[in-house]
Amino acid sequence: MIGVEEKLTGTIADDLPDLLAIVDLIYQDDAGLHLVDFKTSRSKWGDSRVAEAAEQLRLYQVMSQHFAEHGTDIHLHFGVLVKVKSPYAQVLDVPKANMNSSRIAETIRPIWHAIQMDVCYPNPSMTGCSGCAYRDRCPAHSG
Repeated sequence: MIGVEEKLTGTIADDLPDLLAIVDLIYQDDAGLHLVDFKTSRSKWGDSRVAEAAEQLRLYQVMSQHFAEHGTDIHLHFGVLVKVKSPYAQVLDVPKANMNSSRIAETIRPIWHAIQMDVCYPNPSMTGCSGCAYRDRCPAHSG
C-alpha cells in the first residue's frame, strides 16, 4: 500500500496551472503500480461507462509517474459500488492507452481558458448550490 486519498500535484504544460489529483488508492504488487478510483452507481458499469470516465484516471497516471520506477507498469482501475437492493462491487480495469501530458493538456486547455474568461456552465444540484460562491451570478438561480 502506497497511499489512500493520496494527493498528487504537478504541472502538465507551461500554459496551465498546477493540478491537484486525489487518488483514492495507490498500491504496488508484482504486476506494477495500481491506481484505483472508487465510484458509486445506481447501475452496473459496462465498457462504455469505463471509457467515459477513463480520462480522469489517465490524468492520475501521468501525475503519478514519480511513484513508479522506470519501466514499471501502471494499471488503472475503478472500484464501483453498485447501490441496488442487493448492493455489490465491481473492479473494472481501464484499458491501456498511450497517454502523455501533452495529450491531456489538449483536453484541459479549453477548460482552463473558459475559467479564465469567467465562463460559467450551471450544473444545479441540491447539495452543491447552497454553498456555491457563484450562486448570485448563476443563470440557474436568477429571478
